[in-house]
Amino acid sequence: MPNFKLTYFDARAKGEPARMLFHLVGQKYEDIRYDYVGEEWPKIKGDRKSKDYATFLITYKYHSSKAYVHIKYAPGYTVTTTKATKGFPLGQLPVLDVDGELLTQSRAIYRYIARQFPGDYYGKNNLECARIDEILGIVADIEVVVEPAYETPDAAKREADLVKCRDSTLKPSWDFFSESLQKAGGKYFMGNRITIADVVIFNIIDFFLDTIFGLKTYFESYPTLLKFYESIKNDSPLTQYLKDRKKTKY
Repeated sequence: MPNFKLTYFDARAKGEPARMLFHLVGQKYEDIRYDYVGEEWPKIKGDRKSKDYATFLITYKYHSSKAYVHIKYAPGYTVTTTKATKGFPLGQLPVLDVDGELLTQSRAIYRYIARQFPGDYYGKNNLECARIDEILGIVADIEVVVEPAYETPDAAKREADLVKCRDSTLKPSWDFFSESLQKAGGKYFMGNRITIADVVIFNIIDFFLDTIFGLKTYFESYPTLLKFYESIKNDSPLTQYLKDRKKTKY
């Protein structure tokens, strides 16, 4: 069996589903974490900096259900560019090291772990795999929409923005998840067993309910999703992991 090293920030976000999958398959791995604020990560990944560390604000504008990223550099700062390093090919995290072979891109990492071990965590047939890919894609779209919340220091504005998204941009996604879960029987998205789909949906719900955002009533209109979330926490193969894992802000 290969040796696995997962490198991500000291946060849940895009690294946590990989950690959860390693627990599900019972595989030991090295969990390497970097602070996502300060100078540690920029130095390690190999940023080229001029006089000051470049900071920027990212604002998202939505048109025709697509997100377009506009980067506005803060006055008085210079642009930081990232050079690829041996350990971080894209200068991004997460990265999974498999006996020296490096995998980037969170969804590729999730799929690799699920395929590497028995249990049909990536689906037991082509249709299930496609359904799981569908869910992975929707969750990726949700992450793009909610990412500006990380850049919003005002808690009241942050909550208002997230609630507005819930009732507009994200409503089709939550409706789809709720209906899909009901069709599957209400416990797991692929029926009677846990898969990547359940892991990533639990993780995105957890983002709203149990991180610094703490929006306890966010899913009050989606009782099926809340029941699913509580079931994963309290009565699933992930329950012990979720009780024991490190508490983080994000």
